[in-house]
This record gives sequence, C-alpha cells and structure tokens, in this order.
Amino acid sequence: MRGKFLIAGLAATLLPLAGALGAAESVEEIMAKIQKANDPGGEIGKIKTEVLECRVKIDSKKEGGLTIRIQFPDKMRMDVEGKDEKMIRCFNGEKGWQFSTKDGLREITGDELCSLKFQTVFMMPDTNFKEIFEKAEIEEEEAVRGQACYRLKCTPLPAYKMQPITLFVDKKTYLVAKTVETHTLKD
Repeated sequence: MRGKFLIAGLAATLLPLAGALGAAESVEEIMAKIQKANDPGGEIGKIKTEVLECRVKIDSKKEGGLTIRIQFPDKMRMDVEGKDEKMIRCFNGEKGWQFSTKDGLREITGDELCSLKFQTVFMMPDTNFKEIFEKAEIEEEEAVRGQACYRLKCTPLPAYKMQPITLFVDKKTYLVAKTVETHTLKD
C-alpha cells in the first residue's frame, strides 16, 4: 500500500514537469514570435530609412558614439566616434568602404565584406531570420538585465562567412535583448 502512495506521489510530482517540458517552444516558434514582436502591425515594409544612435562612456576619460544609418533594402553607414579617432564604414549593397582619421580610406573586401553584408541584412528590421541563418539551436536560458531569455546559437548562411552569433530573446516580449557577434576586420 505504501508503494502505491509513493508511486502516486511521484507521478503527481512529475506530471506537471512533463507537461512543462512538452510545452517547450521550438526554434521555429521562437523565430516566428520574434518576427511578430518586431512588426506586430505588418508596417515595417513601409519604412525606408532607420537611424540608430548610442553614446558609450567607459570611464571619465573614454567616451564615444555610434550612429548607424540604414537605407532599405541593403545600404548601411556606420559612424564610430572615439576620443582620438573617427571611423566611417559604408556598404552600398555591393561594395564596402572604411575611412578612419588614423588610417585613411580603404575598400572592404573578402571575408570582411561578407561580414559587413551580413551586418547590414541582420540590422534591417524586416529581415526574416530564417533567410539569413542556416540553423539555430536553443541553448540554456539566461537572464539579461533581469529578464529571462532564450539563448539561441544562430549560424549564418555560408555566403556570409561568419562565426555563429548568439541571440538572447526575452521570453515574455520575444524581442532580442542582446546579441553577441564576431566580425572579421582587417588589421
């Protein structure tokens, strides 16, 4: 009799857990919810230009700024300003250039150009992640700024010649809370 109660108690404890495990979201469901969260009204396709700006202050001596201008469907300009240097990176849909106050002007080519193409497409708000990633895997959950997030390891298509990137997706809003990327830059 005691064994029956033990089995019944164990079953009652494990059933809710089994239901929760069975209800886990797939990568495809998460990606679809990211798309919906970024464009709930289906209006993003009407946007032609986007400007993103931020200021960074590391300590009282190091401060800088970043401005990214995106023109749809495939153009980007990135202005990076530091205390001792300014840099501009541009992509016109086919070619890339970089100008810095220290190194002058140069054309971006090879793997670095592939990386810049990826960055341009990835930053477009209407980009469907299924079209730029070869595969995505759910890793462990992780908190970002106190919010529970899915941690997704996403492998870009081979044409971009990129290392996998990690997306941290807020489990409540399905907005990307953090991105970790590695890009190839010329020395």
